[in-house]
Amino acid sequence: MSHFLNILIASLEHTDKTFREHLSNKIDLWISSKKPKHSKDSIEKAILECKGTPIEPFILRKKHLYVSLMLAMLAFTKEENQRVVRLISEDTYGLNTGGCLLKDDLSFSYHENFYKGKKPKYKENNWFSCPWKYPSRKKNKIKANLGFSENGYKIKIKNLNLELLGWKNSLLYHDLMSNSYILPEAKNFDSLGCSIRFENQSIEIETKSTDNMLKLSVYLMRKSILILDPGDRWSPKNRTLIAIKLMPAISEDVELFVTPVSYGNIWIDWFNYDCKSSPEIDISERIEIIREIHPPLEWIDNNLMSSL
Repeated sequence: MSHFLNILIASLEHTDKTFREHLSNKIDLWISSKKPKHSKDSIEKAILECKGTPIEPFILRKKHLYVSLMLAMLAFTKEENQRVVRLISEDTYGLNTGGCLLKDDLSFSYHENFYKGKKPKYKENNWFSCPWKYPSRKKNKIKANLGFSENGYKIKIKNLNLELLGWKNSLLYHDLMSNSYILPEAKNFDSLGCSIRFENQSIEIETKSTDNMLKLSVYLMRKSILILDPGDRWSPKNRTLIAIKLMPAISEDVELFVTPVSYGNIWIDWFNYDCKSSPEIDISERIEIIREIHPPLEWIDNNLMSSL
C-alpha cells in the first residue's frame, strides 16, 4: 500500500522548513526512479498554459499547483504510464467534476461543468486532484489522558471531530467495540472488559470493574498500542483509525500520545491515484512525520511509538 500522500502532506504542512524540503527532494528522487516521460518544468508549463473558460477559469495557486504537478509527474512516468490526469481548478468549490484534462503528450483540453454543449470526456478512474478537498488542518490537536475512576482506569480522548474522522454513524459504539484492538498482542478490545462512552467531542474508555483494571494494567506496563477502529461497514478500503500509546499510571493524570491513522487512501476525494509504491523513508523520518501528520497504519508498531 502506498504511503505517498502521507509524505506529500508532510512535505507541505510540516512546521520544519528544512524537513519539508528534505521530503520534497525524496519525492523527486522517487518519481525520477520511475522514468519520467517529461521534465518537471515542461509539465508545469503545460499546466500553466491551461486557462479554463470565462465562466469557469482554471486557477491553481502555489500549493495546489505543486500538488497537481506531483500528480502529473507521477502519472506520466514509464512505470505508471497514465494517459490523462484531471486537474480541478482551485476556485471550483463544491464540485469534483470537470477540470483540465492533461494528456501524457502534454496537450490538454478543458471540461467545463456548466457548459451544456459538446465537451471533452474523461473516465471516472482517471487520476485527479481536487483542491477544495485538501485535508483540513485542525487547530485543536487530539489529546488523550489516562486517569482513574471508581471502576478502575479511564482513558479520555478529547478534541475529536467525528465528522472529519468519518465516524458519524448510529452504529459507531458497536463498531468500535467489535473492531478495536491492542498491538502488538492483537488482543480484541472487547476482551479487555472496557466500556466506551461518547461525550461532546470526546470518547471515554473505562474499565468495567477493578478485575478488568488489573487486566488493562498489563498492557499499560508493556506500553502497548490501542487502535480504535470503526471497521469497514461504511468504507471497506479507506478509513481513519486512532492510535494511542498506552503508558503506566504513574500519576492521577498521564498524558498519552495519540494520533489519527490512515488506512488506505483516506484522501481519495482530494488526490485520487493508484500507485503501490512510496518514497523510501527511514524510522527517524517516520517519527518526525508522525509528530504532526497522520501516519499510515503500517507504520504503527512499538519500535516507532517507543520514540514518541
